Amino acid sequence: MKAMIFSDLITMKNAFVQTIVMMLIVGVFIMISTQSAIVGVAAISMGMSCMYFYSIAAYDEMNNWEQFRLTLPITRHQVAYGRYASIAIVALLNFLLAIIIGFAFTGVAEMLVGSIEVPEKMLLTNTDPLYVVASGGVSLLIMLIAAAIGLPLIMRFGMTKGIRIVPVIIIMILAIGMVFVDGTPIMETVETALFNTSAVAILWTVGIVVSVTLYIASAALAAKLYEGRNL
Repeated sequence: MKAMIFSDLITMKNAFVQTIVMMLIVGVFIMISTQSAIVGVAAISMGMSCMYFYSIAAYDEMNNWEQFRLTLPITRHQVAYGRYASIAIVALLNFLLAIIIGFAFTGVAEMLVGSIEVPEKMLLTNTDPLYVVASGGVSLLIMLIAAAIGLPLIMRFGMTKGIRIVPVIIIMILAIGMVFVDGTPIMETVETALFNTSAVAILWTVGIVVSVTLYIASAALAAKLYEGRNL
C-alpha cells in the first residue's frame, strides 16, 4: 500500500504547485469579495482536494497506466487502499494549508488597518478561530464523503464511466436528505447549534466519526469491486 501512496503522490507532484497557486488566488479573491476568511478557507480546502481526487483518477486511464501498474509487485487490494490513503492524506494537508492561509489573510488585514479601509469582518480580532477551523473541517468531511461515494464506482467502472454515475448518486442523496430533514426538528436543531461554539465542536466530532467510518467501509467495498474488475 505504501508503494501505491508514493506512486500517487509522485504522479501528482508537478500539479501540486499549480493547484496550490491557483487555489490561493481563488481563495484570497473569495475572502476579499465575501469579506470573510471562513468562506475562503472552506473553498480552498474543498477545491484542492477535489482537484486531486479527479486528477489522480483520470491519470489511471492515461497511457494505460492502470494496466501497467498491475504488472508491478502490487496487489489490487493495495492499489485500492493506497488510493484511499493518498486522497485522505492530501485532503488533510489541504485542510491544514487552508487554515494557515485563512489566518494569514486575517493577520495581513489586521496589519493594513490605518493604511487602508479594511472591513471589520476581515480582521483577525473579529474572526472566531473555531469557525475558521470548522469551515475547513466541514469541507474536509464533505470531501471524504464524496470520495467514499465516488471511489467504489470509479474502481469498478473506471474514471470515464464511473464519474457519470457519481453526480447522480450525490444529487439523489442530497434530494432525499432535504425531503426528510428540511423543516423538521433535526434541521432546526442543527441551525441553532451552528450559532453555539460548543455545539459546533460537538457537530464536528460527530461528523468526523461518521465520515471516517463511511470512508473506511467504502475502501473495503472498493477493494472488492476492483478485485473483480476486468482490465
